[in-house]
Amino acid sequence: MRFLVDQCVSPQVGEVLRRFGHDAVHLRDRGMSRSTDRQVFEFAAIEGRVVVTFDLDFGELAMQSEMSGGRVIVMRFEDQRAVSVVARLLEIMPLIGSLGASWVVTLESNRSRVMPLPIGESEDPAS
Repeated sequence: MRFLVDQCVSPQVGEVLRRFGHDAVHLRDRGMSRSTDRQVFEFAAIEGRVVVTFDLDFGELAMQSEMSGGRVIVMRFEDQRAVSVVARLLEIMPLIGSLGASWVVTLESNRSRVMPLPIGESEDPAS
């Protein structure tokens, strides 16, 4: 899977995801540290990457976007250490691998919620 790790997430998350065989880059690796959320979202959609972030604005941006292929994981848990983030991401890989082209997953410490885009496209198969 291809990931774009947001500026608010440790660069180590990308490093660990790569060790697990995923194509993961951090915004700073692409010289995008000062990019707007919209620029980041569009870049990720064009490259077929899933945005991994703690920034709630990306979920809103994805829901408002008319661009297809937008995929965002918004994490909402306190433990932001790379090891905790990656462990939680790896747990949901089967779920996100089965989703369509555009979606937002809200990832909490003990559950996940899926919103297929455009809104109303299908039921929520959250785990």
